Parts: sequence; C-alpha cells; structure tokens
Amino acid sequence: MAIVTIAILAVLTGADGFVAIERYGQAKQLWLETFLELPHGIPFHNTFGRVMGALDHGAQYPSGTKPPPMSGSTSGSQYHTNS
Repeated sequence: MAIVTIAILAVLTGADGFVAIERYGQAKQLWLETFLELPHGIPFHNTFGRVMGALDHGAQYPSGTKPPPMSGSTSGSQYHTNS
C-alpha cells in the first residue's frame, strides 16, 4: 500500500514517470515515514513500474468502459531507466 500511496502523492504534485515518483519519495522520505511503513526505504523506480503494471487497471471502471488514454503516452513509454 505504501508504494501506491507514494505514487499517488507524487503524481498529484507533478511527477510524470516512475523515476520522478522515486525522486519524490526520496525527497519526502522523512515526512512519508510519519504515516507509512517503509522498512526498506523508498522503492526504486523499477519497483514502482512493476507494482503499477500489476494493478488491474480495469477494476475501477464500470463494465464495458475503458479508462481514458494517458496524455502523451505510447506503449512502454511509462518506463524510465537511468541511462
């Protein structure tokens, strides 16, 4: 649950990918630890990507409908690497 919470908070503040979410978590770690259990610290960006990819994206939408497309996204573009 901590991973999803960090991701939501980061996106609400302008994070636009998993690397940005990780950076947000690192910058706010002391504050986040006041209400989240983070025994291993802030997860790496690839962990955020795996967790978000594993979520059932259709679970929150009524039967027969699809979520709106993410602006500016293309297949695979949501994954960032530190190259």
